[in-house]
Amino acid sequence: MENQKTSIQLEVEDANGIAIYKSLLGGEAHHWIAEAYLENPDRHGVGYGKTMPEALEEAIANVEE
Repeated sequence: MENQKTSIQLEVEDANGIAIYKSLLGGEAHHWIAEAYLENPDRHGVGYGKTMPEALEEAIANVEE
């Protein structure tokens, strides 16, 4: 039997209404955010001077609080 990876994508919005995407693929987490956020990350208060995974973890934590 061939192994199949399941992809689950979650979408939430940060306080500014920007979509944040969190995708889990085969047990490995892959994170990214909407293109609008990528174009101007410091505008949203997270991501400036941080790596993308760090910025996403902070953004997702802020949404979950």
